[in-house]
Amino acid sequence: MTFVSALAPLYTQVFAQPTMEEFMLMPRSVWTLLCAALVAGVLSVGTATTATASVARAESKACSKNNAVPFVPVSVSIAGIGKVSVVGRGRTKAGVPKSLPLTDSGKRKFAWDRGGVMPGSLSRHVLLNAHVWTDGSGIGDELNTSLKRKMILKVRGAAGQVQCYQVKKRKIGRNGKRLAKIYYGNATSKPRLAIVTCTGVRRGPGDWSKRSVWLAKPIR
Repeated sequence: MTFVSALAPLYTQVFAQPTMEEFMLMPRSVWTLLCAALVAGVLSVGTATTATASVARAESKACSKNNAVPFVPVSVSIAGIGKVSVVGRGRTKAGVPKSLPLTDSGKRKFAWDRGGVMPGSLSRHVLLNAHVWTDGSGIGDELNTSLKRKMILKVRGAAGQVQCYQVKKRKIGRNGKRLAKIYYGNATSKPRLAIVTCTGVRRGPGDWSKRSVWLAKPIR
């Protein structure tokens, strides 16, 4: 039994998330929907500048509120990017969280794994994904350029809830079990906001050389 197949029961029966094998063998059409365009080259992962770190520390002192009960996210605010709407999406037949339509509206929003883990939860990963675009106008493009360690993301609900997260790490790599494990976590993972988008070189329709995954820790 391979490492991937050994993990499959955990993902399908306990965690109800796509298996590593499903993630790796995801059809090209699914990644075409998730990745709308070329991100030219892999951007290096840097630590936050002194100014960004100072802002992050100040924001983290008083941030989350009305978050005792998990809630449905409606927006995410990110310094330098602004307030981004969040739309709940279901899953494909393979169990993969869907992305948003390839439209001018869809490229400027986050897709959230509807029915999955909600902000304010005390364990597991809240799953978001975003598009990149040919002209660099997708939210994914801005994340690849601007989202650094220590930055604060404010996730809001419709009833005034706010769950803040601080970015702890970004991983860039080829699509496979390593990134799948980072993005999805498992049934006992600590609470994290997980975001995925495409990066690297577009080698053809739906064929992207790499993915970017960010994990952010909740600020209580």
